[in-house]
Amino acid sequence: MSERETLESGLQNIYLHHSIFPSVLTKLPCYTHSNLVGGNGAGKTTMLSLIPIFYGVEPNQMVSKDSDKLNFVGYYLPKSKSMLVFEYRRMGKMCCSVIYRNGQNVEYRFVEGKADDVLFSDELLNSLNDYPDTNQWLMNAVSSITFVTRQIKTSKEYRAVIQNSKRVLREKRKRNDSLLSIASAFSL
Repeated sequence: MSERETLESGLQNIYLHHSIFPSVLTKLPCYTHSNLVGGNGAGKTTMLSLIPIFYGVEPNQMVSKDSDKLNFVGYYLPKSKSMLVFEYRRMGKMCCSVIYRNGQNVEYRFVEGKADDVLFSDELLNSLNDYPDTNQWLMNAVSSITFVTRQIKTSKEYRAVIQNSKRVLREKRKRNDSLLSIASAFSL
């Protein structure tokens, strides 16, 4: 790894698994210049609207209220095994932010490692069939090969971790619900 790669941090790839596109797994590279092309309704805007979510924007804000679209969970995470994965580099280390559905709610976990290795290897994807949902799969199969954080239940908490928001993290610590160790390991 070059010195430049070691120092650079930021979003590398976005993966959509069992999401809005017909293929089971869709990958959008973000680490270099990207060019999205396609006809009307191909999903260009849909893909671009995911980037602010990585940085902590409330997911439902990114789904147009004027349209006939479902809410964020219904649109981007239609199945119990649907997930959005933001693969990013942090201080030379690869990490993943995983967003998935739990009932009708969005929940988050952070995972150490490259998505292709710790989430989307053939063996791990096949093991997903053995679990009722993404959450159980992350807790059991994925955590057996790499570090997986506890569930983060709100966008506010996710945003506090990814942005290393000291104020929110201190508030959580005062309530004995600390996210400091997660922010220390996974914040940008």
